[in-house]
Amino acid sequence: MSSKKSSNTVRNERGTPLYKLNRLRENVLTSLLDDLVNMKETGLEDDYCKIIDRSLEYTTNFATEIPSSYIRAPLYKHFSNFRETYKKWNDLKGDSKEIVAEREKKLKKLRKIRKKITDSISMRQVELQNNLDEQVLTDIYHSFHLVIVKAPEVFVNLSKALYTIVKKIGKFF
Repeated sequence: MSSKKSSNTVRNERGTPLYKLNRLRENVLTSLLDDLVNMKETGLEDDYCKIIDRSLEYTTNFATEIPSSYIRAPLYKHFSNFRETYKKWNDLKGDSKEIVAEREKKLKKLRKIRKKITDSISMRQVELQNNLDEQVLTDIYHSFHLVIVKAPEVFVNLSKALYTIVKKIGKFF
């Protein structure tokens, strides 16, 4: 009986894969959105957009490894939706009032999707802890690290979030 109980106990201590995933949903995605808010008037250069897109693609790929349930939508669908909406945000070129207003609409949608990701991960803690691949998580963090190496002045909030996480639990990349 105690072994069954322990398999349902959530281990979210600092340094565990689940802790790293929770920092991704709570800190990394939120900080990325904060940086996008700062760039809503101009959008992103295509080089930066491609790097962010690759990071989001890694994250979507990771989420495909998480088993689905009959009750909840597959986690990868939320990450995929986040990625596609981000691409639409950045595909808006120019700085007219109309374009900025459209970027703001996409940001609102990104916030809602991030909330769905957060809720979905929060409800699946035991399931996730039993299915997380540490190497895939490392690859995700490495891809976001490449973003801040390329443009730390553009992704100020993302840089702060990643460095805070690294200080708390050690090196990801």
